[in-house]
Amino acid sequence: MIRKMPEDIYFEGFGDVVCHENRAIIGHDIPSDIPSGEFLKEIVPDLKILTQMKIVDDHYFHLAMALGFINADTVIYYPPAFDSESVAGLKKRSLIRFQLVVQMLMSILPVIIW
Repeated sequence: MIRKMPEDIYFEGFGDVVCHENRAIIGHDIPSDIPSGEFLKEIVPDLKILTQMKIVDDHYFHLAMALGFINADTVIYYPPAFDSESVAGLKKRSLIRFQLVVQMLMSILPVIIW
């Protein structure tokens, strides 16, 4: 089945949805918008949207660049890429296990690349 995206909803693609089986986290603001999550739920009814993450750092223009599932109950992510409400949403759902590892990696990564 092919469904046309409504013109008032902007969803760039699956870089703004991170999934593990039927569980998903949706990214928005750079570039997708909030209603895109509801549209995805309409076309994939079994999709369980755990939370939506507002991306505030335009270096991470897709959710998948700053967050990923390790397993069904654990994500690894880069906190400065998101607003504080989004980070609080992850904490509320007890999905965070590897925040500090990513912060440490991001601090040394420019040195490795250089």
